[in-house]
Amino acid sequence: MTEVERMRRYIKSKGVVFGDGSRLPELVDCVSADPIPALIERARDQGLKLIYVYDMQAQDESRREQDATIWKNVTLDGRGTWYAIGISYQALSVGRDYAVLVFLHELAHLFTDCIEDHTAAFHAYLDELLTEYNRANGTAIKNDYFGLSDQKPQKAPERAQERSDPIHM
Repeated sequence: MTEVERMRRYIKSKGVVFGDGSRLPELVDCVSADPIPALIERARDQGLKLIYVYDMQAQDESRREQDATIWKNVTLDGRGTWYAIGISYQALSVGRDYAVLVFLHELAHLFTDCIEDHTAAFHAYLDELLTEYNRANGTAIKNDYFGLSDQKPQKAPERAQERSDPIHM
């Protein structure tokens, strides 16, 4: 069994329902602009094994409001720490800038090892990633400071309530 297959099995064991792949072009578009490919390579060096898409509506109730997620799996057989990043169809449907924001947000979790927390240090690092991305792409994506209690978060863009291309699992 490959490392990717093991990571998929681990995530499925936690109740995640993977998407059918119909939104992969949007995910590829999200992760293909500089400097994201170099960041993904750096993340692979730190154990990133899988990037996947999912439909929030197909998840159990505890995961239905997550635009994206990161998984950390410390292997017990000496293979190290593995990560996976999932991004929802709904986040992809908002548009490229929002998808980039949530994807870089998940990468910031991996690079800062703040998997469950949204600390000031985490957000400072996310700000650096966004600055680098904005400079390379002529965009102005801003950190929403999600989960940081001493900052006033910006409201996330409205997500599509219904998918236009239903998933058949």
